[in-house]
Amino acid sequence: MLIRVVLFLGVGLVLAAFGAAGWQYWQNMPVSVAADVEVIEAPEEAAETPKVVKDAPAEDVADLGQAWLVSETGGLVARREARVFLQQSKFVEDRDVTMTVRVPLEQLLSEGEALPGAPYVEAFAEVRAGVMGNFICAPMVAAWAQGCAVSAAELVDDSYDAKTQSAAFRVRVVFTMKAEPTPLPDLSTRAFTVQTIRFDTNYLSIDDSTPQSFLAQAVALAGGTCATEQSAGTPCRIMSMSVSWSAPDKADASFDFGTLGPLPAGVFPAPPLF
Repeated sequence: MLIRVVLFLGVGLVLAAFGAAGWQYWQNMPVSVAADVEVIEAPEEAAETPKVVKDAPAEDVADLGQAWLVSETGGLVARREARVFLQQSKFVEDRDVTMTVRVPLEQLLSEGEALPGAPYVEAFAEVRAGVMGNFICAPMVAAWAQGCAVSAAELVDDSYDAKTQSAAFRVRVVFTMKAEPTPLPDLSTRAFTVQTIRFDTNYLSIDDSTPQSFLAQAVALAGGTCATEQSAGTPCRIMSMSVSWSAPDKADASFDFGTLGPLPAGVFPAPPLF
């Protein structure tokens, strides 16, 4: 009887040892092998506040699942341009508006504030340069931009004119685009093109006595250009803009816009061979 008890205990210990080893092996098995094991993934992190994207991975370029665009020759468009066009809801570094503008420094004052003495005027202008960001963002957001943020703002060196108490500022803002009512078409069936329009006050045929009015006209022209393309069935988005104003007769601007037109006859997109 005692021998039988010892035998059963020995067998039980052996089975327990093998069971523990098996469980350890099963725990360490790759998921692809342990096909019947349920994999529980961590919950997705909350979306972060949009940041300026300098060099996002290709898979992050589009919110549409496609991170590439086809050029008119059938090749792939540079990542920078694809990112600017496709990531319309994110602040992207290269989708910007730059403006060099001369304004009276009194425009930078708060209500009830006065300009400082002569030795401190330029320092005051340098500190308040960021105020010019609102100057640029306001008409854009009122027209076709969803969001706008100042990327850089500075006083142009040696630009202060004591006689007129004015100075030139160089301001750069990045922006996001309002969503279109219709989604983009299949990107593999369209050719992406970037076009540039340059103009001045003569082109607009208006009396732009202020930088505000000239900027508003530039914003309206850019928006109207894309609206015309959209009405013709060609997706269009503003890529960037540059504006310069120093006097009513010394103002010019340009803007780039991207469009998705049909592929030229005989052109077929092909993936890169690597």
